[in-house]
Amino acid sequence: MKINDRITIKGQVEVKVFGPDGKLKQHEIGPNGITNDGLEKIVDGLVSGGMTAHNKMGIGFGVGANTAFAVGQTDLQGATKNKTPTSISTTKIDGKNWKITALWDVNNPSPSATVGIEEIGTFWGTAISGEMFSRTVRAIINKAPIDSLEITYTFTIA
Repeated sequence: MKINDRITIKGQVEVKVFGPDGKLKQHEIGPNGITNDGLEKIVDGLVSGGMTAHNKMGIGFGVGANTAFAVGQTDLQGATKNKTPTSISTTKIDGKNWKITALWDVNNPSPSATVGIEEIGTFWGTAISGEMFSRTVRAIINKAPIDSLEITYTFTIA
């Protein structure tokens, strides 16, 4: 997404599903979209000299999760959302790149059923319902209770 003629924010999402034996079952890489709230947070950070942490991630499934991305969206669109990964980390790669990696371990988000994840988003703020920075809609990613799911968002300001 272009902010002006000189600055572009782009990113990609990498999704990996591992079976209980640790073997890779599914692997996808694709683009994501930056929301209006995401752009506002970047501008706020430039103006105020600081930003709140970009350190939350969520997944969505069920009715509405495959709704096309729109820059005005402020939350995941699925009827069922899970914004509580087992672990999450935000890492500055260098002066222009950062990444967020989240892990949904065994039995998360469901201990009893396979879920078909269709959307992934990242969020700013201290609350789980923080402002959505980015969102991507994917082909269904099936995660069984015995699987683990690792998602890495990488962002670049160029």
